[in-house]
Amino acid sequence: MEERRKLSLEKLKEGIVKGNPGMAKAQTTGSIELGCPFTDIVNYVREGVIEVIRKYLEGEYFIPEVSACSEAVSEVYDIIEPHLGRENVPFYGIIVVGCGSGEIEDFNEKVVVNLLKGMQFKVHDLGPDVPPEDFAKKVGEAKANVLVIWRDNYSSYSVANLKRILEELNKYGLRGAVAILIGGLGFYPELADLTGGLGYAEDPAKAVHLINVLFFGKDYAKAPKSS
Repeated sequence: MEERRKLSLEKLKEGIVKGNPGMAKAQTTGSIELGCPFTDIVNYVREGVIEVIRKYLEGEYFIPEVSACSEAVSEVYDIIEPHLGRENVPFYGIIVVGCGSGEIEDFNEKVVVNLLKGMQFKVHDLGPDVPPEDFAKKVGEAKANVLVIWRDNYSSYSVANLKRILEELNKYGLRGAVAILIGGLGFYPELADLTGGLGYAEDPAKAVHLINVLFFGKDYAKAPKSS
């Protein structure tokens, strides 16, 4: 039985690395049926996401492979997420993710959300077109460690909206309590100076990489697994 469990978990990880949602879903169901602990399932998913990000940073994978990985992670978490609280599966940190006011395109924002879930973070997904005050309220309610503000469509409103979000965080006394990452092609790197936070990421993989470095250091791939 133990060999069958390990094989199923390895196949699950393979489904994540290959960006195969059907394979990831089937192996998740199979692993649960075999009695694999949920902590093992999330750890194998995490290892798969780490491998995908590493391949991307080394130029072996590109955006389509990262997006496919995100879809595979989404299939897994659709199955396991309702069980994680009951099973007391730990997470590494709390992250709020959303697109600023006027930003209705949230495809890449969803990729960030899925990858962060796969990396064993607790993620609050605010989705598209989020008013500035809602970012601040959710950061406070969730006691978030990181706030990710995503925008893929640039406009002159991008800067004004970002400043309003920062003002709302100040109003609630949260500006210094949360690390801020801005991402997407609707922002530009120099804007990161406004936030005094994690910086800027042009795509989802780089965003997740920066957050991992924050929590685990440069060798985050070697970070200890949750138990």
